Amino acid sequence: MQRLAERSAEATKQIAAIVGKLYEAFVGCEAMLCEINPLIVTPDGEVRALDSKFTVDDNALFRHPEIAELRDVSAADPLEALAREKGIANGSQVKVISARGQIEGVAMVTRRLAPLKVDGKDVWQIGFPIHWGYAGDPSHTGPLANLLTPSAMDPNTWTPEYKAFLVRLEKA
Repeated sequence: MQRLAERSAEATKQIAAIVGKLYEAFVGCEAMLCEINPLIVTPDGEVRALDSKFTVDDNALFRHPEIAELRDVSAADPLEALAREKGIANGSQVKVISARGQIEGVAMVTRRLAPLKVDGKDVWQIGFPIHWGYAGDPSHTGPLANLLTPSAMDPNTWTPEYKAFLVRLEKA
């Protein structure tokens, strides 16, 4: 029984050391997830991590190029490829440019808008608010998508052309 208690105390020390290092890695690398599963104790009393998962916040990768270099882009979400390609993360300032003008705003990277396939190429969709709420509220201000759109209508359907138009997206 005493041997079991000694082994248990030693295993506890090893686990505490592993958890301490895991926490340091979590904080130091700005991770979103650090997981070890399973963590086992061998018959010799050694603690072993058999598998792990480590997820770093995409918005922090520019501060950790050594981690960004290890990234498997083929495993990344394809619906966020445009943002990655442009170097845009949530909260980044972006510029949306059309033939009629340009506006700036804050990016919200989302999986809600998937690319369309046109002639075998991805054509991305982006969204921008048409208005910012009640006009009488001074805190509801921002750039309007209408500044980018033509005022023309389809003569057959009377559909405004501003429902779909071409823009270029850049990091501001």
